[in-house]
Amino acid sequence: MKESSESQKWKSEELREQRKARLAEMKSKDGGKKPVKTGNRVATVITIVVLVLALIGAGVWGAFRLGLPHQHLNALSVGSEKLNVVEFNYYYHNIASQFQLDPNDEVSAQTLKSDSGIEGFATVEDYLKDVAAQQAQMNVMLADKAATEGIALDAEDQQIIDDFFTQIEISAKQSEMSSNALLSAQYGVGATRDSLKPVLERYLLAQKYSVDKQGSFTFSDEDIEKYYQENKDNFDRVTYRIFTIAANYESDADEETKTAAMQTAKENASEMLAEVEDEASFQTACLEYAKDDDERARYEESDRSKMFLRLMSSVSGAEASEWLFDGTRTNGDKTLIETTTGYQVIMFLDRSESDFPYVDVNHILIKADRATAEDADIEAAKTKAEDILKKYQDGEQTLAAFEALAQGNSEDTSAATGGLIADIYPGQTEAEFEQWAFAEGRKTGDTGIVQTSYGFHIMYYNGAEGKTDRQLRIDDVLRTEAYQAFVNEEIKNYAYSVESLGYRLTT
Repeated sequence: MKESSESQKWKSEELREQRKARLAEMKSKDGGKKPVKTGNRVATVITIVVLVLALIGAGVWGAFRLGLPHQHLNALSVGSEKLNVVEFNYYYHNIASQFQLDPNDEVSAQTLKSDSGIEGFATVEDYLKDVAAQQAQMNVMLADKAATEGIALDAEDQQIIDDFFTQIEISAKQSEMSSNALLSAQYGVGATRDSLKPVLERYLLAQKYSVDKQGSFTFSDEDIEKYYQENKDNFDRVTYRIFTIAANYESDADEETKTAAMQTAKENASEMLAEVEDEASFQTACLEYAKDDDERARYEESDRSKMFLRLMSSVSGAEASEWLFDGTRTNGDKTLIETTTGYQVIMFLDRSESDFPYVDVNHILIKADRATAEDADIEAAKTKAEDILKKYQDGEQTLAAFEALAQGNSEDTSAATGGLIADIYPGQTEAEFEQWAFAEGRKTGDTGIVQTSYGFHIMYYNGAEGKTDRQLRIDDVLRTEAYQAFVNEEIKNYAYSVESLGYRLTT
């Protein structure tokens, strides 16, 4: 029994020693317990965490692709108004397109990231975004003023917006993409029908107010006359004849060759200048000094040398305009002016105070290109024009009768409106058309036939406006100046600043 009891005691102690040994193995160096090795459970936890993060990331990416941040984050503050990224992108993309740039295009993106060369703007993108911000600022101010003054969009304005989205839908279908995808491509991420509609409404309201405000300014005859006396050169018009003798040399010629060619051109121009004494001799000289048969033919076919009632801004060359608008200039004065490629021979005829009215003319065009049509075709067009005019003269000889003939016979787009060409001013149409319309003594109901490079025009003089060209042009200038002064003052109350987070999302 004793021996058995001692044996059991020894086995008990041996088990305790073994357990202590196992516990010692589980302890770390600092006396604490070693981590329990549960590799499979840890891997499971890590996998779950990764999946959760992936799901969150996918959700954020999906939200970004849908443009949710762009629709809810602000990119710009204008006064108390907040503009989200979608609205700012609308202005930015429009501005970029004016510079033939597309922020979504890789080539354009490189240009946008390049040095702007403009002080205060590191890149082209920085500059264009600032321009877009200023445009947004202006429209916020104008739309706010419209709301304050009770101006609102009407059914016609809403139709413009509807037509815009209808066109988007048509273009999207043709491109085999969704409307929202096309809008995003054109105006940035987040642009949809719903997100863009309020942007377009603000834009249209601003434009509506702008037009209304500009039309609200009025000026007296005294205001207009005073402005004219202070700025005559900007509103008077000159009539003159001009012919250019070009220096004849190849584009890759050396300087010696160019100099020699310029000298020859000067000698020829000087000879021509000496020959011209009046308008008739000027026209004859144009034929004599034409560089080739083609140019000579053009001067034979039309009175190309006469510039009729030209503004200073439409005269070719600063030296020529300065000479023509010299207050001492009289009829028949002539001069020779050097240009970079030759010499101009100029004869002054008249200076007008632009006291003529804008005129309305109805016409019926029978096409026959003067430069390319066969002689037989030109003659046939002329005969047809004469027959139509005779038909009018044999009929009631009223505006309505002429309009009916225009609708049935004119070969240009004005046929739809009875051949009406409204508010014609000098320099707008070809010389022959213009000279007939502004001929001295012209009265309502006058008819005739005029040939231009397009063909033959059966003309009907439809009257003139009450105000003169000078009055209308000065009224426009004063109206623009008054509106700009208004804008400059009001915009001070609508300072803008960027909202950094949203601003960085603009693309």
